[in-house]
Amino acid sequence: MIYYKRNLDWSQKFVDNNIDIIEENYKKFPTKNRWNCNVHTMHDDDDHYEDVLTIDFAYLRQEYEKIAPDIARFFGMKEYHLSDIWYNYYKEGQYQEPHLHQNLLWQIDPDLVQVGTE
Repeated sequence: MIYYKRNLDWSQKFVDNNIDIIEENYKKFPTKNRWNCNVHTMHDDDDHYEDVLTIDFAYLRQEYEKIAPDIARFFGMKEYHLSDIWYNYYKEGQYQEPHLHQNLLWQIDPDLVQVGTE
């Protein structure tokens, strides 16, 4: 499997600026997700939930759009599209089941593309 790994110099500042919102959402919805697993997830279109605080998804989209052409070239893709954006937030004992994204020509290994602190 081919991996793409890149340092995002803005990621720690983004986490620092949004961690309080993520923690507050986690308190309200510790296992909210669209899958059958034990993880806290918020999508950029989840603002219809009552009492949801939103992180700066527009900033994430802007930054991801900047690097998307490089990633597409790396994988030999002529076209790409960024769909919804979300974050997963795990605490001890939480998980997301192993899975493959169907109908994709490539995968991003979440262990190689992480934003956060240890």
